[in-house]
Amino acid sequence: SGKTKSNETGPSGAAEGSKYLYIETSNPIKSDEAAILQTGPLYFTADMAMRFNYHMYGQDMGSLVVTVDGAVVWSESGNQGNKWKDGVVDISPFQGTYPTISFKATKGSGWKSDVAIDGIQFVHQLADCSFETPKKGGEYCGLWHDNAEDDQFDWSLHSGKTKSNETGPSGAAEGSKYLYIETSNPIKSDEAAILQTGPLYFTADMAMRFNYHMYGQDMGSLVVTVDGAVVWSESGNQGNKWKDGVVDISPFQGTYPTISFKATKGSGWKSDVAIDGIQFVHQLADCSFETPKKGGEYCGLWHDNAEDDQFDWSLHSGKTKSN
Repeated sequence: SGKTKSNETGPSGAAEGSKYLYIETSNPIKSDEAAILQTGPLYFTADMAMRFNYHMYGQDMGSLVVTVDGAVVWSESGNQGNKWKDGVVDISPFQGTYPTISFKATKGSGWKSDVAIDGIQFVHQLADCSFETPKKGGEYCGLWHDNAEDDQFDWSLHSGKTKSNETGPSGAAEGSKYLYIETSNPIKSDEAAILQTGPLYFTADMAMRFNYHMYGQDMGSLVVTVDGAVVWSESGNQGNKWKDGVVDISPFQGTYPTISFKATKGSGWKSDVAIDGIQFVHQLADCSFETPKKGGEYCGLWHDNAEDDQFDWSLHSGKTKSN
């Protein structure tokens, strides 16, 4: 915690909290010697990214490399200034393979090359969900889970009609299954069920669209929050039909937000709320291809089609190599 013991290198404190990891590159450590921090085999079955803070300050700075199963997936070298910076690695291609992840920090040409890391987080990437399969690892679609701390009951996975008459849908908005809240006894008025994500990683202008069903004379409410802030809400009887909801989540890109659906029972049992067909969709964005792909996309929108073509477009400046 606090400043490293060498001047003009290393951070003055943690990126978050009070402590961090760093390499002390004073004698007897030699140039090009390295320290490796690694995990054991990891289990995950959803699209995930690993974010972390790193600090690389010093005129003799060496390098920091992240590998997954020995393959380099991220690297930085040289003096990056006296500040903490953010790094992100997409580990989605390794899901189900039980990979190991390593941070390798290498000393540069002299003792002014202390490298530090902090705040490692595994965050979900956006994924559509129509709730066609049961929870796996406590999550629907590798993304949505019940909030066990702040609500009074859970959402239910269902197909066909709900068990109560004159409330709830007769079937899914798409596919055969959906989530809903069953508001018969013993659920009390104003009790709520919350479905939420973990921290999410996205770097483009995005919107979340979804189907919702709010039929019943005792209907309560449905609220969508992002990091606890209400961004969409509906209440009261909306008729016996699925409707569309859309939330702009663009303002939250790069902040690793959590998203929640909170359904609250109304004045009686005729207040079953249902959701289905959650989709994360790109919003329109101009693109002059001035920057490389990020997350596999140009301008957060355009990506190569790996299934229906034989080769990829190339990013280039100046003349092509052919006369």
